[in-house]
Amino acid sequence: MMLDPHNAPRNIDVLLEVTPLIQHSFVTAWVDGSLSRDDVRTFAPQLFVHLDRWPRYISTAHAITGDAEIRRVLSTALEFVEPAGASAADLWLQTCSALGLFSDSVRRAELTDATDHCVNDCFYLCGHTTLSAVTALYVVACQVRDLCRETRSGLAQYGLASGPGATFFDVIGYSAEMQAKRLRTTLESLIPLEDTAAIAEAQEAARTAAAAFITICDEAATTASL
Repeated sequence: MMLDPHNAPRNIDVLLEVTPLIQHSFVTAWVDGSLSRDDVRTFAPQLFVHLDRWPRYISTAHAITGDAEIRRVLSTALEFVEPAGASAADLWLQTCSALGLFSDSVRRAELTDATDHCVNDCFYLCGHTTLSAVTALYVVACQVRDLCRETRSGLAQYGLASGPGATFFDVIGYSAEMQAKRLRTTLESLIPLEDTAAIAEAQEAARTAAAAFITICDEAATTASL
């Protein structure tokens, strides 16, 4: 692991290197049209659960953070995810509706084991330490951003190219990108190069957070027989 004391942003990439979501078979199949509409519909309620808990992940992190400046960053992150209008989960429900799913059925859908583990892991990280929390929230924001970016180009074949069904990908993709930038800057200040314990904690939090959502995608890929 080579770190550059003069390039903090690059260090974040090195320290928190995880398997990119965009390389996952479920995401690539979505982009190239290999998924059926039913495959996306099956995945939709599980993604909703993760998005619905996202503001609560942030609130959990805010509650344990003693640094006022970091709390302000987290407050801004919460505004991006849960603004006065429609939240990320609300906009995803619009996409679900465009896919032919009723909002009530999405909300009442049973959590799979993968989704349950994802939510529990994210809550644990966000309630553990400020460093683990900010790391986890950074990874979540990056994953949502990448999911929106990559799948946006493959929406037409699912009848989601425009209208309310596409709003989630445009609005939340941008919001997640802005959130990731702010959290990344915060991480740069939280991980001193000489602090091996902090480096190890951030790496473990990043791996756990990344694996949490990827496990949902693994399950979706299995269901879709990929």
